[in-house]
Amino acid sequence: YISKARQPHPSHDAYNPNPPELAVEVLSPTDSPAQLRFKIASYLAVGTLVWVINPEEKHVEIYTPGEHPVRVDEDGRLDGANVLPGFTLAVKDIFPD
Repeated sequence: YISKARQPHPSHDAYNPNPPELAVEVLSPTDSPAQLRFKIASYLAVGTLVWVINPEEKHVEIYTPGEHPVRVDEDGRLDGANVLPGFTLAVKDIFPD
């Protein structure tokens, strides 16, 4: 997610030079732990908030630059923090019954 404040006009380039403010990664069986750590580290290095959704274990890990990761289980809620002020989402609503 890139806000309109960060990028007022859409980029038509193949590569967008603006880093996202929020990245959401959904784990799949083909993801390697090394690949995931690299992606998270790359996002954090440019100040991006990262949510890693684990459909198998039904939880979300939140990675905020400069902080320790936080695990939010199925009975918890995500919030948009300063990236999406006012946005909340029940983790259980991410996963099918």
